[in-house]
Formats: sequence, structure tokens, C-alpha cells
Amino acid sequence: MATPAEVAPTVAVRLDYVDRPRAIQEIVAQVADNGGTLRTLSTVRRWQDDSGTALVEIELEVEGLSEEQVTGMLGRLPEIRGCRLTQALDKV
Repeated sequence: MATPAEVAPTVAVRLDYVDRPRAIQEIVAQVADNGGTLRTLSTVRRWQDDSGTALVEIELEVEGLSEEQVTGMLGRLPEIRGCRLTQALDKV
């Protein structure tokens, strides 16, 4: 079993994105393509914005990348409407 010193840092973010097929796959691919590992993903809520666009808020934890890398790469995806840091489960 890995000791705390051997475990890569975990970054937790909440994302708001346009709810459409393959959106989550694009998020996961972006994490993997940048050398990170997705450890958790959960849906927080679903709603519509003022224009009626279906949106989803998810929380995910990424291991092996810095906060700046995670928020930067995910914030640039075209379907993302919000990207903010939160606290990883292992830090709660």
C-alpha cells in the first residue's frame, strides 16, 4: 500500500458544462491527454440556464496534475461554463 509521501497530489474541481452526449468523455480525455488520472466523478445537479440550455454540475478529482493545469485545461473546453476549485475528499 502506498504511503502518503508516495501518493500524487489530488486536485478537486467543480465544473458546469453543457449537457450533451460525449461531454464527460471529452473531459476525461483532456485529463488523460495531459498526464492526469481521473479518480472520482459525481454529478452534483442538473438545471437549465436563462436561455433554456441544459447544464450539469459535476465534481471530479484529478491526480498527478497541478491546480493550474487542471483548471486551465478544463476551463478552455468549449462546453465548460464554469470551473472552480473545491476540496478533495482526502482533505475533508
